[in-house]
Amino acid sequence: RRAGLDYWPRLAMHEHAGWTAYRRTPAPGRWLFSTRGRRSLFDAELRLGDHLVFGSEGSGLPSAILDAHPDRCLALPMAANERSLNVATAVCAVVYEGLRQLERQRVVASQPDLRLRPGASWPTD
Repeated sequence: RRAGLDYWPRLAMHEHAGWTAYRRTPAPGRWLFSTRGRRSLFDAELRLGDHLVFGSEGSGLPSAILDAHPDRCLALPMAANERSLNVATAVCAVVYEGLRQLERQRVVASQPDLRLRPGASWPTD
């Protein structure tokens, strides 16, 4: 919480009773991140409103969830002989790749001060 204190007022936190309850939450797309993923993050098309799902630092996402949704399971490319990135680093990499894609889709735009603003394709409804 301390690390995200500046952003806390803009977060929409929701706690779900479990995976089944979470799956009832509407989302354009759900991407599961795991070292077990066989598809690179860089090969996925992220969209505004997609959910990015990460597991715990020690054990990742449960196998039952990953096995049930192999088409939604992504991994970050890793250096040879490395196990994984820590969760905070992985989340940061994924979020910024998502922002890069949203900028290419013109959903967000970088201003001269490098702050992101809604772009030409930002939903108006």
